[in-house]
Amino acid sequence: MPSKKRSRTTGRSTTLVPSASPPTTAEEQPASTISESRQMSRSLPFDLFFLVMDSFAAAYNLQRCLWNCRALYRTLYSCALTCRSAVKRSQMHLYADVWLWRLKDFLSFERTLRDRPDLGLLVHKLRLHLWPAWELVSDIQAPPLGGDVVARMRNLRKLDIAGFPNLVAANGPPDTRLTAFLGSFSQSSEKITNVTLRVWPFDEYAEILGLSRIFPALQELSLRGVSWASVGRIPSGAALERDNGLRTLALEPTPACFSPQRWNPNMPLGTSSLQRLVFEAPYRKTDQHHYSGLASLSRLVSLYMTFTNEDICLVAAVLRHLQSKKIKRLVFSHRCEGQGRDIALDQLRRLRLDELLSVPPYEELTDVFWVVYCKNDSDADGRWTTGIQKHLQGCVRRGILRHRVSASEVLMTILGPQNPTATTEIDEV
Repeated sequence: MPSKKRSRTTGRSTTLVPSASPPTTAEEQPASTISESRQMSRSLPFDLFFLVMDSFAAAYNLQRCLWNCRALYRTLYSCALTCRSAVKRSQMHLYADVWLWRLKDFLSFERTLRDRPDLGLLVHKLRLHLWPAWELVSDIQAPPLGGDVVARMRNLRKLDIAGFPNLVAANGPPDTRLTAFLGSFSQSSEKITNVTLRVWPFDEYAEILGLSRIFPALQELSLRGVSWASVGRIPSGAALERDNGLRTLALEPTPACFSPQRWNPNMPLGTSSLQRLVFEAPYRKTDQHHYSGLASLSRLVSLYMTFTNEDICLVAAVLRHLQSKKIKRLVFSHRCEGQGRDIALDQLRRLRLDELLSVPPYEELTDVFWVVYCKNDSDADGRWTTGIQKHLQGCVRRGILRHRVSASEVLMTILGPQNPTATTEIDEV
């Protein structure tokens, strides 16, 4: 007789595998399960049932915090248990985005894919948090996921790995185990287009530029809390152009306790084919030439810049060095929790942004976003809105200004999930 399925939970994913000792009679199955399954099959056609499951999955994908996803995860899991016909549909959604952050999750997921190689083909996004699954990198006696398991995920598109904060904080050399583990994905998952590395050590900065060779299909790269011991041998401009298909680069905020390095835009950022750049202004004074490297990004279409308090003055330096004639969208996020509203608005006035955007290459802009994060997101009296529009009248007349005032931004934890940042939210508008 067909075997009944049992479930095994692997962190964020759910594994449905044949039971070793399945019940063989209806009497051995819980009466409530049998009743609900039969009632479901009589009352709701499967095509409608699947549409309901798809809607839950869509809601799941909109959530970016693991804790907020659990209710949706349980709903999809419950759908899988209603009847055998729903198992494959549930697997399709639950395996599309796998999240592993405990040691038992890694072990269970590894065991599952070895038992059921076909499930590896369903994984499109993989998020791995090596810490706290292992407290120290020295605790890793074997690869977090074996090479044979990685090879089963041939449809993997997005890879997000968080390393060890203590290793990066010490500014020590990269561990060969981490290097080999990252390399195992490049050898087996040739379709990866999106890579995110958090608190990840490199021996040389040149290795970061070489990620496009390791992942030949790479289009989006996000680096947060990475470190490097030395600059190394930077490839020539021609080599970068030849080997690099990168379109989006995100240099996300990095607490100094995790990485002593600050990104210097004068260093090569990749290729002139880069179309979207996301970065944070450094929390320190910089000279007027600090952003001169942006001039090499001749095909940049979108620029996202985050700055804090008085660092708003760095916006002018960035805009003066940017030369891309294809630029269409500018997004500025001002985190002014340490300032009052009047001070923040006066800084915007003194920036004279309208004048900066009235000359090439900004004459063809289609969007200018001004996002303010403050202690209190209340704009009941409209003074935030009035002030922003007053100091950006040129953008208002051109019909390109959009703005928002929000409470203090819930910053991404260095290793874990986060609430949507301004950049993500704006992209979805």
